[in-house]
Amino acid sequence: MKRLKEVAREEQDGQRPLIENTRFRDRLAQLDTELRALELTVLRVLTDKRGPGPQARS
Repeated sequence: MKRLKEVAREEQDGQRPLIENTRFRDRLAQLDTELRALELTVLRVLTDKRGPGPQARS
């Protein structure tokens, strides 16, 4: 995401940087949110694969 934002600041959409395009910026924010959610899901799955943690033991 960081690299994509850098490129969007450099690339022009007419006379302005692409990052200043409202539609592009909104889509970029949506993509960032979805990517973060996916990362959390992957971490949750990896944690579940290791079995229950110490809090599960009685």
